[in-house]
Amino acid sequence: SSSIPVFTLQGGFDVKKLHGIYKIMMTIMVKTAGKGLANKQDRTQEEDQMLEMMLHGGKYVDEKNLKAILDWYGKRGE
Repeated sequence: SSSIPVFTLQGGFDVKKLHGIYKIMMTIMVKTAGKGLANKQDRTQEEDQMLEMMLHGGKYVDEKNLKAILDWYGKRGE
């Protein structure tokens, strides 16, 4: 039996570009989770990035993140 791996790709986030219920939900999430992260004294680098993205938006799309997917895809025919 063949298995297919799962890949994740990080994208971007901008509350201002959301609409309807998604904007409402994410605004609430940013206020609650963002406040918790902002008050945390010993944030990790990842938590700092998350807080920055929640407060100011951000993009983490990068072509180099496709390498694992392309490597897997290229090996399928072997």
